[in-house]
Amino acid sequence: MKNYIDLYYQGSEDVINDSELQAWANSIITDGKIQGFMPINHKDVLIETLTMIIFTASAQHAAVNFPQKPLMTYAPAISGAGWQACPTTQIGHTQADWQKFLPPIEQSFEQLNILYLLGSVHYRPLGDYRSNHFPYLAWFEDDRVTEDNGPLAEFRQALIDVEAIINARNSERISYNFLLPSQIPTSINI
Repeated sequence: MKNYIDLYYQGSEDVINDSELQAWANSIITDGKIQGFMPINHKDVLIETLTMIIFTASAQHAAVNFPQKPLMTYAPAISGAGWQACPTTQIGHTQADWQKFLPPIEQSFEQLNILYLLGSVHYRPLGDYRSNHFPYLAWFEDDRVTEDNGPLAEFRQALIDVEAIINARNSERISYNFLLPSQIPTSINI
């Protein structure tokens, strides 16, 4: 993030004097619902703020959203709700007593469909920034961002490096693939 911000802001004074940035931050402080959001009055604060936003809308969302399909679509394991009072002891209850706690089959199918959808849609991976309209042109038009040694290339290489580390670790443990950079979308896509 720092190398991208460095292209546009030489120092904190540039951040303070960016009227559009300050209007955005002020709107979040006065009209937004984000508790503790502070004025962006220093270049490091801008870097930290944008890093948090990008992380939340990409990696954190992927960590919460994409396990839904493989881990939560089996309604008896994760029903989302109890449909009757659960038996308070394991002894003295029949299988039918326990099944009453589970969702009706129609709701189970609905859960399956919703969680399958939520956990299946991968729009575009992190680092792939194109417009949403055909012919899906590159989002960044500034050559300083997109040049071979620019911030975007560095970011993409860092993602490749992180994925190689995760894959190496996954070869020695139960794999957790939801945060592989290639599986993280650029933003919340549902």
